[in-house]
Amino acid sequence: MKIDLCGELSQGAERAGVQNALLQTLLDRGANLEQPSIAGNRQSIVIGCLANGRPKAAEFLASRGAHLDLTGAAALGRLDVVKSFFDEDGRLKPNAAKERLTEGFLFACGYARNDVVEFLLGRAWIWQRRAATDKPDCIGP
Repeated sequence: MKIDLCGELSQGAERAGVQNALLQTLLDRGANLEQPSIAGNRQSIVIGCLANGRPKAAEFLASRGAHLDLTGAAALGRLDVVKSFFDEDGRLKPNAAKERLTEGFLFACGYARNDVVEFLLGRAWIWQRRAATDKPDCIGP
């Protein structure tokens, strides 16, 4: 049975003040954090939580071992993990996608992760607005 840990179930549990206890119970009973496309749209569970407006659930699941890509790390303010996606010259490592950088930057801005925003702005990246969407995009050095 597939349970959406960050969707409607988590929203009700958060309002009731039992979100982390419920998530822990599900994990204790074998819920899989790394099931491919667990949150739909080929997203990780952390990004699924964030997309559903559940940053506390995302933080809780990350603290229990959910994978953090560049987007998730930036959104949660995990500067240590964000830095691991860059080489010493400020360039993205091959395991990091430019799209994840843009998404991570937007999430970091939205969740006021100022240290991550400052770090990303300080890399050798040029930020510009995409004319079609009026959203920021990044171009590598």
